Amino acid sequence: MGGDSKNDMILEASTRVFPRVGYHAATVADVLREANVARATFYARFSGKRELFTAVIQGMIDEVLSEITLSVDGIIERFGDTGPGAPNDELVERLLVELMTTIFAFIERNRGMARVFLHELVGIDDEMTRLFYDFQEKLTDQFARLVAYGREIRYLRDTDSRLTADFIVGGLIHLARAFSAGVGDYDIDEVCRQFVELQLKGLMRADTREEGVTA
Repeated sequence: MGGDSKNDMILEASTRVFPRVGYHAATVADVLREANVARATFYARFSGKRELFTAVIQGMIDEVLSEITLSVDGIIERFGDTGPGAPNDELVERLLVELMTTIFAFIERNRGMARVFLHELVGIDDEMTRLFYDFQEKLTDQFARLVAYGREIRYLRDTDSRLTADFIVGGLIHLARAFSAGVGDYDIDEVCRQFVELQLKGLMRADTREEGVTA
């Protein structure tokens, strides 16, 4: 939040109103009541509901992408400190679980607006749909960067970094949608651990990978 307390009050109020009634049903009057501010105060800062909603969504996007970028940067820097040879498996898994936890912790802190973002944004109109897919592309960029680095240091096998990142982000968004909507009883730590384990090791049993499948 910035230095304008009224602006902050309006933004914060909207993060309660939009999840409660949805974007289409929400009105400026709803936000005014929630924020307890005058109409003139609102219109001195926002042209209407659409500009307010865009500001909230863009703020979320910027925040979560910043956190993810910092996490990916940190992982790459840490891998660079492992010395000769591949990084330690336990270290890799721990750092990737921490990255996943960062994402789900963000959703937990912003569950209401995360639900609106993940369930309502696509389909509001073309501009909002593009906003979602632009976010998805930027998120995929970060995972592609991580996969490419894993290939570069010969820790990951030779795959298409972008396609691999698409698969990862597809699964991540599916889980995020369910989690934000409160569908299922998720243990965040366990979900993050299993997600990372499956991405790194796949579904094949370790003894099958080592010995091969026999007829």
